[in-house]
Amino acid sequence: MKLAGMSYMDIHKIGGGIYYTVEQTRKASENTLLRLLLARLDQMLKSGTTLVEAKSGYGLQMQTEMKMLQVIEKAKIESPIEISSTFCGAHAVPKHMTSHQATEAVLNEQLPAVAEFMKAGEFTVDNIDVFCEKGVFDLEQSRRILSAGKEMGLQINFHGDELNPMEAAKMGAELGAKAISHLEEISTQGILAMAQSGTVAVVLPTTAYMLRLRPPPVKRMIEAGVPIALGTDFNPNAFCYSMPLVMHLACVLCGMTMEQALQASTINAAAALGKADTHGSLERGKCADMLIINAPRWEHLIYQMGAHSSLIDKVMKKGKVKVNKQWALAVTEIGQHDHPEADMRSFQWGCIHVLSLLALTFAFLLKIMILKLIFRDNMVQGTIFIIISLHVLPMMSTFSSPNRMWRNHSADYPELQLLCQDGVSGTVTNAQH
Repeated sequence: MKLAGMSYMDIHKIGGGIYYTVEQTRKASENTLLRLLLARLDQMLKSGTTLVEAKSGYGLQMQTEMKMLQVIEKAKIESPIEISSTFCGAHAVPKHMTSHQATEAVLNEQLPAVAEFMKAGEFTVDNIDVFCEKGVFDLEQSRRILSAGKEMGLQINFHGDELNPMEAAKMGAELGAKAISHLEEISTQGILAMAQSGTVAVVLPTTAYMLRLRPPPVKRMIEAGVPIALGTDFNPNAFCYSMPLVMHLACVLCGMTMEQALQASTINAAAALGKADTHGSLERGKCADMLIINAPRWEHLIYQMGAHSSLIDKVMKKGKVKVNKQWALAVTEIGQHDHPEADMRSFQWGCIHVLSLLALTFAFLLKIMILKLIFRDNMVQGTIFIIISLHVLPMMSTFSSPNRMWRNHSADYPELQLLCQDGVSGTVTNAQH
C-alpha cells in the first residue's frame, strides 16, 4: 500500500501498519518474539552496532506490553549487544478506544504495571516514549504520559513533529527530554528550545526515505547547537539493520558531512540514551566497543553504500571480539588466550598435523599387534613405542600451549596490542538503533 502511494496515516486509518503488527504481536509467544529479536540483533551486530534502543509499543494493552518488555530483558542476557529498554505503550490508539481512553489506560494500567514489574525485578526500563501526532496522542496527552514516566525515573525519549507540526519538540524540551526522534516538521521555536535544553535530536533518514517525507532540517538544527544522533528506526515500516547505510542516507538526504554522521552515530547516539559517559568515544574508562574495517580510511564505511558486510572485519564489544569475519571465533575460544586475534592458518595446519599423527599412531599400534603376534618380542614392542612417543608428545605439548600457536599474530594489529596493554577503551562505531 505504501509503495502504491498511500500515506502512513491513510494506512493507519484502514487498520494497517501498526495495527497489523499489534495483532501479530499479541498472538506470538514470548519464545517466538525472543527468537525473532535475537536474530535481528545478530544482524545489527554484524552491521557494526553494539548498543541499541529496543521499544515495546506493539501491544497497546497491558499484557502484551509487559510481554514485550520481558522479551527485551531476556535478550539483554542472551545477546552480545547492549540494550536500552523503552516503554512505548502510547504508540497508537487501540481500536475501539478514543485517544482519551488510551491515555487513561497508559496512565492508570500500563505504567503502574511497569512499576510493579520493575520492583519485582522482572525487567528494567530506561526510557518512556509516546507518538505525539495529529490523530494519535495530542500535545497535552503526550505531556501527561511523558511526565508520569519521568516521575517513575524514566528518561523521556519520544516521537515528535514527524508528520505534522505539533510543537512537540518545544514541549519535550520543556520537560527535559533526553531525546526526541523524527522531527521532520520541527518549528524554529522547537529548534531553539532543544538547543537550550540540550535535548538530542534523533534523525531517522530511513523513515523519511520510506514515507517520502521531507527530511528534518538537520543543517539548521546543527547551526542552532542541537546535538544530532542517527538511528535506523528499525520496525516493519523501515526494515533496516545497517547504521552504515543510515549514515550514507544522512549525508545524501540531510546534507550532513561524514564527520557529522560519524559523531551522530557514536557519541551523540550514546548521549540520546544517557550513556555518553560510558559509550560513544575512544576514552580511558569507557566501554571498548570498536570496529575493524577492511579499508584504508573510516570514511569508506559511509562512502561504499551498502558494502558494510564486506568492509566490517571485526566487531568488538567491551574489548572482546563478537564478530570475526576473517577467522573463526572458535579459535579464540579454544585457545583461551587474552588477545582477540588468532592465526587461523596455524590452527588449520595444527588440526591437519594432529589428524595425521592420529593416523600414524593407529598404524603403529596396528603394527605392534601384528609384531606381537608374530615375534612376541618385548624389545621390538618397546622400541616401536618409543618411536610413537617421540612423534606424538611434542605435538600434544604444542597444541596445548596457545602461546606457541596463536600468540604470533600480535604484529598484525599492533594498535590493538597497545590498546590492551595500555588499558585504553572506547568506541569506534557504537551506534544507536
